[in-house]
Amino acid sequence: MRTAIYVRVSTDDQTDISPDAQEKRCRELARLRGLADVEVFKDEGWSGKKLARPAMREMLAQVEGDQIGSVVVWRWDRLTRDTGDGSQLTKLFTDHGVKVYSANEGELDLTSASGRMQIGVHGVFAQFYRDSLIENTKMGQRQAVESDHWINRAPTGYLMVNKYLQPNDDAPLVTRVFDLHAFGLGYQAIADDVGFTFSTVLHICHNRVYLGETRLRDEWFPGLHAPLVSLEQFNAA
Repeated sequence: MRTAIYVRVSTDDQTDISPDAQEKRCRELARLRGLADVEVFKDEGWSGKKLARPAMREMLAQVEGDQIGSVVVWRWDRLTRDTGDGSQLTKLFTDHGVKVYSANEGELDLTSASGRMQIGVHGVFAQFYRDSLIENTKMGQRQAVESDHWINRAPTGYLMVNKYLQPNDDAPLVTRVFDLHAFGLGYQAIADDVGFTFSTVLHICHNRVYLGETRLRDEWFPGLHAPLVSLEQFNAA
């Protein structure tokens, strides 16, 4: 039976150690435990929210095929940060007799109630960390939006200056798009007139940013940037 070393790093987790460092520590643990025939499964840039990761899928397929007898990780949360997925992994590993070793937490006993409780505790803290990260990110985005910091690419008609939107040379063309559409011209005719693409014209006509508003997901907030059209122009278009 082979030994699987699983390595994961995400783009939004600043506490992750590097993939190479994780692999090195896991290989050392495997050596100390006398685990041979090691294969490394590595997901770089993947969140622990879901199990649908390329290397994870490949490893689990081999577990289900009874090809893997041991899994070595730097820490349990490299496998998952979701408590539900943690329970699923625990059952899968138990059903196929797979032992799990963590460089930080030691051997994780899947066969005893106390061992499963320990894994559950690790899972709860892992999910708490992930949920807190998401919550803080959303809070930061809301604060940025409410202060009119633009958190996406500048839309047509504006340029980004120190995280604020300022009208650029295309601003008069954006205003003309609304006027022409209100007059009854179709998107393609407007695109031909102003020199934009069809999709750009379509997007402009439905974008409340040109009213001086700022969006976070499905919510719009009053912005500080200059509007390019009035509410009357927007509604008429």
